[in-house]
Amino acid sequence: MRNFRWLIGAVVPVVGMALAASPASAVVIDDFDNGVAGTVASDTLADATPVTTAAGATGGAFGGNRTLFANVTTFSGSALTSTLVDIGGDIQLAIDEGTGVDGAGGVFIDSFTNNDFSGVISIEAQLTSLNFGGAANILVRLELTDGSAVTGGVTLSLPFGTPGNTLLSFSLAALDGAVDLTDVQILRFGTLANGQSQDDLSITSITTTDREIPEPASLAVWGIMGLTGMVVGRRRRMRNKQ
Repeated sequence: MRNFRWLIGAVVPVVGMALAASPASAVVIDDFDNGVAGTVASDTLADATPVTTAAGATGGAFGGNRTLFANVTTFSGSALTSTLVDIGGDIQLAIDEGTGVDGAGGVFIDSFTNNDFSGVISIEAQLTSLNFGGAANILVRLELTDGSAVTGGVTLSLPFGTPGNTLLSFSLAALDGAVDLTDVQILRFGTLANGQSQDDLSITSITTTDREIPEPASLAVWGIMGLTGMVVGRRRRMRNKQ
């Protein structure tokens, strides 16, 4: 029993230090509530590159400017749109494919005031609606590009029936390119062509989950507790031997 008390005195601070390093809360990259709203529509196969329109500053923790894009790959009389829309007082990004239209739509964010994403564990996009035009999976991709033009991304495949309020999480450990996370220049989020028309989705925010570094003062407190616990346990053992 005495040895158990001594062990508790040493282990509790270690547990506390581990808890102190738990993930922090989300940090906003873009909640789409700042800057000028905009719409971009692509309605012709002649669009070899994404059609874009400036849509204002993000207002997020990393700063930067957003640009909407839409790029049609299959066209039959309608349009693919990327739009900032007001839904019940909440500005959201909506990506909509018309009848007979398939392609890629979404948002670029660049000109960051803080390019260092090295402390980011994952980037999340909060869905608010999701509509499947057919049985095919909806493909959603997040990409980062660094100052050396190296691009890496994560693609999620959303099966038919995925709830419209799903939180999409893109782990930066799964990036398919060796991006320098200390020098991120561009973030791209959007849908990919999947051979199916009339797929629609909207998101209310793009955020990060960051690593939390314990404050020096917190580490000092846990260290003192550990030393105190071991000293007290040692003195008790010495008294019991006398």
